[in-house]
Amino acid sequence: MNPYKAVININFSVFPVDATGEANGQLLSHRELREANIRPFVLSVKGSTKEECIEALRVKLESFK
Repeated sequence: MNPYKAVININFSVFPVDATGEANGQLLSHRELREANIRPFVLSVKGSTKEECIEALRVKLESFK
């Protein structure tokens, strides 16, 4: 039986919000985010079975809440 691996891509956008609570669409630049040492990244979890991998993924995703 082959092991399993789940890949989580973390990407994001940061933008100002206007008085109505709506995003105004003017994203912060990648340069501004890099200067703040904030960058997209990839996480992964593994399991020796499909079920172990899915459970590890569920636990990892729960940790973001």
